[in-house]
Amino acid sequence: MKRLLISAVLAIALLFPANAFALYFFEGPIGSGANNAVVEIHVKFSGGEPAKVVAQLNDGTPGFTWSNAPIPGGCTDYGGLGVAMPVNNLGHFHGKNDYSGNRVATITGQFKHKNRKIVGTLRLKGSFAGGCVNKDTGPMGYVGLR
Repeated sequence: MKRLLISAVLAIALLFPANAFALYFFEGPIGSGANNAVVEIHVKFSGGEPAKVVAQLNDGTPGFTWSNAPIPGGCTDYGGLGVAMPVNNLGHFHGKNDYSGNRVATITGQFKHKNRKIVGTLRLKGSFAGGCVNKDTGPMGYVGLR
């Protein structure tokens, strides 16, 4: 009986290798990357394919963040979307969420080049620090590489 149990446990362990669920980090510029405008994206892979953009990391940081995003009127913004975004079978994901009380972020993305690159858009609407009130960035392109 003990041998049978050990054999069953080993068989199950082989079905789920240690790297079956891996977390990968992507980073890249927003638009031209002027003033260090960047996105950082954490993606959970399952079986070698992207499964979802994670909601939050263990330290509470959102899985999709941006910094120095240009806002019309001369302001910049940083923030994060703390919502999980599932990746469909075509490698697309999207999400939308309120953050910082009076701002809305809308994110789209698609995996390219054997899942080593993400291209997408980030759009921010709302009132931002520095006097930029009721602004809409429109879709800003980004590219994230791992």
